[in-house]
Amino acid sequence: LKKMFSQPRKCEYDTAYIEKWQRPSIDFIDDFALAQSILVVDPFPLLDRPEQMGINLYINPDHLNAHGPQFLIPRFSTVMDGIMAQLRERKVTN
Repeated sequence: LKKMFSQPRKCEYDTAYIEKWQRPSIDFIDDFALAQSILVVDPFPLLDRPEQMGINLYINPDHLNAHGPQFLIPRFSTVMDGIMAQLRERKVTN
């Protein structure tokens, strides 16, 4: 036990593993969104590494911990602001 806890800790994840594991769900969501004309915002590109500002955002390789949503909220707000601006622009030009 002492040997295990004395090892340097790494905060990383395998993006290829996550992509393979989540591919069926991603495909379903993308197909549904396309059929229903729904815009999907994928948070994965916003999480380019599991540790942000010295804080681990994941509870395991596939799920965010309580810090993850707090990290994403301002980023989603920025994305949504961009989407709303595009929608307003479409209304003006139509």
